[in-house]
Amino acid sequence: MVVDGPWLGDVDLARAVLLDVCANWTQGKRVQVIATCGAFVRFDWPPAVPKQKHNRLPDETAVKELDRAARRHCGQLLGYGLRERLSQHADYLTIGIDTKKSKISPTHNYILLDHAELCYVADLRSGALHFTSQGNHTRPPHNKKDSAHH
Repeated sequence: MVVDGPWLGDVDLARAVLLDVCANWTQGKRVQVIATCGAFVRFDWPPAVPKQKHNRLPDETAVKELDRAARRHCGQLLGYGLRERLSQHADYLTIGIDTKKSKISPTHNYILLDHAELCYVADLRSGALHFTSQGNHTRPPHNKKDSAHH
């Protein structure tokens, strides 16, 4: 799925969009994966996450707290029967879920705000949620060579 235009990542609106997708799905067609965009769902930075020395190498406590918060919001997204409805059309759903921040950080202009970009895969049949990746790309790179890779 691609979002064109302003998108705040509100979990209720994201659920409504996916319910609308289900309502308009072509009868008899099935796919393996429905993929959402990055920041499809956004959540507040958890206060329990300690300040990090290096945002690209967060410590275990930070990752666990971010994972806990993101899973809670993924559960909210898939609630109200959405997981069951989606499972009629696909086996998996990828969920791009980020922490909220007030400014966007294009790759050439880093904004020094706490931020995490996470991705989960939901098994729509079993309800299992799998953490697949994280990206915390808001700190300036150490050198120009490093910035070419991010």
